Amino acid sequence: MDTTTHHTMQALFDQLGLPSGDADIQAFVRRHRPLQSHLRLWEAPFWNESQASFLREQLRVDDDWAVLIDTLNAQLRADPAPHDGPRAAAADHPNEGEGNVTAARRYNAAVQRHASTVDTAREAHEAAPADEREAQALRQAEEAGAAKARH
Repeated sequence: MDTTTHHTMQALFDQLGLPSGDADIQAFVRRHRPLQSHLRLWEAPFWNESQASFLREQLRVDDDWAVLIDTLNAQLRADPAPHDGPRAAAADHPNEGEGNVTAARRYNAAVQRHASTVDTAREAHEAAPADEREAQALRQAEEAGAAKARH
């Protein structure tokens, strides 16, 4: 899968027929989050039929729009931070740094979102070694990493 995106978030909002300025996008996210966890992104009640179809299809074919759609999905599922700003959230937890609890929660939520919106079986199949030589190289790398972890 090519994870290089050739579009911007503004272009995604244009494609969806929505106001696409930075302030417009931020207002849209604030207005519609947090998206209920049982809904797939395209099932959200604020999309029209055309928008929902576009989102569903682009995620299905997993093209370069999918990266931005996944980003929007993550933003819509995030819990609103106080004052909706990263600085305000950091101010609530001034002692967070490495091992930051807020970042860990965001990461875990993103992993759950990914697992619920993407065909993980297909991704696993695509990530499988192409041949026995590649499989052997992966095993050797895993063993080398495990050996370092034991020391």
